[in-house]
Amino acid sequence: MPPPHRQAKGLAHRANDEGDPRTLPPVTIDIVLEEPEVGVWDADMVAVLEDVMTILPRGTNGVTVRVTCVWNADKEAFDPRWEFLDAGGQPMTGKAQRATNLTGFFAYLPLFWLNALRDAPDEFTPRASYWGRLSRSVRIPNELENEALKTLADLDSRLIAADPHLAEIAGGIGQATQVAIGEGPGAARFNMLPLGIEDMLQRTGLMLRNENLRPWLPLASHGQGLQSLAVIFLLQAAALQQLTGSGTSGHRSGLCDRRARSSLASASGANALAAHISAEGSKTDRHALSVFHTACPTPRSALGTVARW
Repeated sequence: MPPPHRQAKGLAHRANDEGDPRTLPPVTIDIVLEEPEVGVWDADMVAVLEDVMTILPRGTNGVTVRVTCVWNADKEAFDPRWEFLDAGGQPMTGKAQRATNLTGFFAYLPLFWLNALRDAPDEFTPRASYWGRLSRSVRIPNELENEALKTLADLDSRLIAADPHLAEIAGGIGQATQVAIGEGPGAARFNMLPLGIEDMLQRTGLMLRNENLRPWLPLASHGQGLQSLAVIFLLQAAALQQLTGSGTSGHRSGLCDRRARSSLASASGANALAAHISAEGSKTDRHALSVFHTACPTPRSALGTVARW
């Protein structure tokens, strides 16, 4: 993401509080990536992005993406448009217009973002983008998984057997299967604990404490300020997980800045706190991207790739 000070003009879609974003000019962002010297970019990456690459006057490769967001009156929503540009700054045609090109491009230049409200109950759910991806990436050894499932099954049976009313209730509800199928009697039983490791991971929750002597409390039991900060650091964890994983973006051939990974890992809480505090003040737009600025403090990547925003 671009450093905030380089977005002095056109950062927000409203020049003032009175402007209506539906009638104002569209927001346009150009992402320009240039190879520093001939042959620096990995050949495999160049082959994948061949349809959207251009040859610059000095013989190096370049990729330019323009993102335009404008109000669509028919859809009654903002409609984003992505297009690759040639060396002259004009939209490319032919194969460059295929939607699949964006998938290949962003595999080498991943983007990370947060919703403006940073609502923890929405962000820390199995279906949420970052939290869901992190929970699904957890791998448990088979031996430990089998042991855990056996322990859970035994404990589940003991808990259900502790109160005979549970069996009576389940027996009554089980009659529904007989009515639905119309044959022999079915059965029902309660499940109080997860049935499998995947189910357990889906139920994973976050516990926090402010100091060592304070009790551990669920995230939802903390104040809105801490919940909002937790969402920011969730973004940091998700970005690190993707950039250091086995995906294309983690390879040497990626367009993304390898130094961004170490910058994210060592980013101080002060940067996240600055973005968190400024979101409530009059400088929201100017500081909204400060967390991303931490990851990419300069426009030149570890490969020497010039990235102009």
